[in-house]
Amino acid sequence: MLTLKAPIEITARTEYINDYESFGHRVGASYNLMTSHIDEEDLLHVVNTPPEIYIAESDGLSSVINQKTNN
Repeated sequence: MLTLKAPIEITARTEYINDYESFGHRVGASYNLMTSHIDEEDLLHVVNTPPEIYIAESDGLSSVINQKTNN
């Protein structure tokens, strides 16, 4: 025999999420990039320009950081 009970209550904590609109803004921004127009000159400039990579110089000392986090 099937017994119907009250629906399951959601007990998830909601204080983890501060801004409910930020996800929508990120998704909308990605779709807005698809509608942007890139002409031939811009594409040629992007393809032929080498990437700008900045490496910070140190004082000769190096360090290794090992972090382990369990949640």
